[in-house]
Amino acid sequence: MTARGTPARRAARTARRDPSPRDPAAPGARLAAPPPGLRLILGAIALVLVAAPPASNYFWAVNALRSLPAAWGVALLAASAGAGLMALAPAAPGARRVVAALIAGLVAIGVAFPLRESIHFLGDTQLRLRSLTAFVEGAVTSPFTEWVGRLHANPLDLAVNLLLPMELMRTGLPLRDGISAVSAALALLYFFGLWRMARRLGAPADLRVPLALAMGLSGTLEAFAGYAESAGLLAALTVWWCAEAFSPQNRPASAVRLALAWVAVLLAHRLGAVLLLPMLWRAIGPAWAEDRPESRRQLLHLTLATVAIGAIVLLATPAGRQIGADLNEMLVTLRVRGFRSVAPTDLANTLMLVAPLALIAPFIAGRAAAAAFVRRPEFALAMTLAVPLFLAMVFLFPVGGSGLGAQRDWDSNVILGLALTAAAAALLARLPAAAVRARLAWALPVLALASLGFVAVQVPEPVAERRAVAVAGNPPALPESQASHAILYLGQRAMDHGRFAEGARYYERAFELNPNPRRALLAAEAWAASGDPVAARRALERARARGFDPGLAEAARQIEALLAPPAPAPDSAPPPR
Repeated sequence: MTARGTPARRAARTARRDPSPRDPAAPGARLAAPPPGLRLILGAIALVLVAAPPASNYFWAVNALRSLPAAWGVALLAASAGAGLMALAPAAPGARRVVAALIAGLVAIGVAFPLRESIHFLGDTQLRLRSLTAFVEGAVTSPFTEWVGRLHANPLDLAVNLLLPMELMRTGLPLRDGISAVSAALALLYFFGLWRMARRLGAPADLRVPLALAMGLSGTLEAFAGYAESAGLLAALTVWWCAEAFSPQNRPASAVRLALAWVAVLLAHRLGAVLLLPMLWRAIGPAWAEDRPESRRQLLHLTLATVAIGAIVLLATPAGRQIGADLNEMLVTLRVRGFRSVAPTDLANTLMLVAPLALIAPFIAGRAAAAAFVRRPEFALAMTLAVPLFLAMVFLFPVGGSGLGAQRDWDSNVILGLALTAAAAALLARLPAAAVRARLAWALPVLALASLGFVAVQVPEPVAERRAVAVAGNPPALPESQASHAILYLGQRAMDHGRFAEGARYYERAFELNPNPRRALLAAEAWAASGDPVAARRALERARARGFDPGLAEAARQIEALLAPPAPAPDSAPPPR
């Protein structure tokens, strides 16, 4: 009989996975008063959630309650209270999966359809929506590979987030409904990945639903809100990677599952390359208690094979050029701007958005348990992933020339948030279930109010538009290139709604901050549409002074043709005699 199959080992695994009959958490949990530290942190977060001023760049991740109409606020408070009850509600062992499935289905459909993003201000969602619509309607004349390259789509991203919505659109489903259908499916994959992670971390059976819910209640939910970007796919696949990485490597199948999960993340987004360091750490770093050497050796071989194959693919495809462009932008950013850090308020908002459980978990666990966890291998694994991403978030992303700012580029930190969340769940999973459930009953309403609030505040168009205007012009100010992107978005939105003079003024302001001739040409076109040829010619001259490539030169000629005075009517022929 092998060591892992001895009666003692089997009994230990059973005790870890199932509540003991003597465990007071088995039939249910009592709502005991939380410890002082947890009470303090939850009270502070709740106060910010209730009092944060609307449409403020200083509180962009937590100011939903005062930004939304009163009816929305009441609904958010009710949903938050319901989340807290999930930690207390007893469930028979056979019913726990049903409960988890019902919660996952309700949240997935609710977020993907009625709570989907309305104005497409976040990330590159507007660019993708416009591109998808143009491609399906036949307005795109460039080759398919060039079109995909402009959207920076990796193979899985292309298949799931571009081709699938287009196919659904061709069947008669509106594009936004097709994107929402894909989002709902990805949300289900994400939620069941969280359930699997709770199980693989060794959480007792009656703790898995509230622990998975605590992991899922973050701003990452916005990635499934009809979000026309790669963030939802990246989040769903990263959760499954975490579920395998944070579990024992004790059999060949364990290594294969972890390697395949990494390959899936790489195929979804080039950011998956950051998982290389934790993959190597898991293979050759300190062994965990239940690891087996042969499984870790196999994981190392699979990791190195993936790196070799990935390098060949990168050299042969446009993805390699895009990674090269990203690295070049980082080097230029460091050389030109130096180590200028993100605004402290943006840092706090980002962490509260993508990793709220990581901020609360040490207070749920208590000082002694949190201090002991720092010495555990799960913490070291999470840090190999989180620290490089945290440094990039602080020093590189905020000032990148093609960046959009911390609020709009929130989804760049999805993997960071999941790494920190996985570490927090690993801390809580092995603590006494009764205490954790009782404390989660207090924490879940706060987590729900913060996460669902960030989703909800993107829904009513007037509310979301006020936030977009604030990002473009209110303090703390964005770097000029990022502010120009935000103002350019406002110009496009004004044009879509027939406010041509307003759009022209936005375009001119975007050109002042980033003198790209394309922005001046957009201003000229907008002024022409508004009926102001003098302002249009002035904008054309500004664009011409910056220099044109052949494509822009043709666009300028088309605008000049619009501004040309109509040819005089030919003289009337004399009447016949």
